[in-house]
Amino acid sequence: MKSITTLPAIHTKESFALHKLGITAKVCLLFFICAFTITTVVAAPTVAASIRPLQLIAAAITDGISQPQLVLGKGQDPHHASLRPSERRTLNDADVVLWIGPMLEVPLQEIMAELAGSVLTVQDMPDITLHAIDGNLDPHVWMDSRNARQIALQLMQTLVNLDPANSLRYQSNQQKFLRALDELDTNFKQAVAPVQQRGWAVYHDAFRYFQRQFGLIQPLAPTESSTNQAGVRSITQLRSAIQQQQINCLLIEAVMNPAELQTLLGTDGLHIVSADVMGLDLATSPAAYVLLLQTFGNTLITCLQGQP
Repeated sequence: MKSITTLPAIHTKESFALHKLGITAKVCLLFFICAFTITTVVAAPTVAASIRPLQLIAAAITDGISQPQLVLGKGQDPHHASLRPSERRTLNDADVVLWIGPMLEVPLQEIMAELAGSVLTVQDMPDITLHAIDGNLDPHVWMDSRNARQIALQLMQTLVNLDPANSLRYQSNQQKFLRALDELDTNFKQAVAPVQQRGWAVYHDAFRYFQRQFGLIQPLAPTESSTNQAGVRSITQLRSAIQQQQINCLLIEAVMNPAELQTLLGTDGLHIVSADVMGLDLATSPAAYVLLLQTFGNTLITCLQGQP
């Protein structure tokens, strides 16, 4: 067997220099790659919504990119909100803030003017349908799915401008949202047709947008204002009107007590049904806003059919 003789390595100044140069080049290349990666990874814009329904609309547009934050949670009345420190931080940290406007969240008006992020005011958006009650704007604009379409459009366009890297995803989400609303509207029009002209009553008229969009008759209400609760005189008038017109459906908001109202009205055969217009108990998801309107529509139909 032949032996193999290996030559000893020859170490010269030149070989050491080349070796050091190679290591230095590799380190520089690695540093450049890391630096490039760090500088090009930018967080998606943060969206904050003043109330739950707007957060649910935003969730449909930001699906797969970011999670919209809620400013006013349970226990906060938008008409008389007093911001907690955490809620104020949510506003300050947001790149985009979505709110109805001074017709609903009056206490937020001055704060909005101080924010550094983009502020989207729903009541000022183009092509938004607004209804008035006794000369005052009705703030429940999210109860009309046509308004939800415009809100989604304005939010999508704002996010595309701020975050071009995710523009295709925002646009795709918006189109998916529109298709879901189209299907919802079509299904509800068919379902409500048999009871569309039946009389009904409300305790707090927060359903005007939904009622007018789908051509239901105007409900009896104990007060003309969407923000004020009814007094004893108004309740008495409502009870009399319910009896005279033989109405058997009274729709109330979920925060109210049906048993107390039943005692107060004292009307036999009257079905008092709670309806959620805020979606506070819904999990945040891309489909949650559509589910909010779908659940409300089903509840209204059940009430109009005279079912408890």
